Amino acid sequence: MKKYILSALALVAIAFTSCENDPASTAYGEGMLDLSAISATIEESTRATSTDNFLVNITSSRGENVGSWTIATLPAHIMLREGDYILEVASAESHADVAREGYFSGYREFNITSGQTTTVETIICPLESLKVSVEFEGEITEAMSDDCGTTVALDEASLRVTKDDSAPIYFRPTGEQNTLSVVFEGTVDGAAERFETEIPGVRLGQWRHIIIKMTYEDGVRVFSAGIAPWIEDDDIVVE
Repeated sequence: MKKYILSALALVAIAFTSCENDPASTAYGEGMLDLSAISATIEESTRATSTDNFLVNITSSRGENVGSWTIATLPAHIMLREGDYILEVASAESHADVAREGYFSGYREFNITSGQTTTVETIICPLESLKVSVEFEGEITEAMSDDCGTTVALDEASLRVTKDDSAPIYFRPTGEQNTLSVVFEGTVDGAAERFETEIPGVRLGQWRHIIIKMTYEDGVRVFSAGIAPWIEDDDIVVE
């Protein structure tokens, strides 16, 4: 199986190194979390996405939120009471069932020690979506009217894309194996056409590149949709 490498890593923070004790903070049972080194980058193939608006949340082991920012507005450092915490990074507040941008998230647990500094290294935020692209190939590209569109659905979530819309769709699969529904509708060479098919076996972390084309068999127009042979069953591998 070919592998598609998704350089889709959100690089954020965390390893633990100690600095000299700070007597003032020790008296109050606090330590410093150094956030100055946190950065986030994400690349998907050749398409770069800004991570300035990625969300950073810090939660205590008791479930209390002690700070929320975007990557762009992070302070250089904060003081926290000693104890255990979780730092979470996500590309959005929630993982939508279907969207035009992929969802990325990651977390790391860390500990604050009184009078010491905890610095940050790397959290990797992999893509947590199923990526779907729709492409038209061959004679159908010239024969389609402006009303043509393709609806791709996974369970109850669906999105319709027009013939000139090449941006990918991202779904949130709920099972180990799922089935995509693909419906093409519109006017082709002056006639109303509808074609539908299903693509089974899809799951999180895959990229399914669907190609829709038109051929003729014994003078009869035939529509078909399939997975591009160079991308069939490919996983999006995070490295």
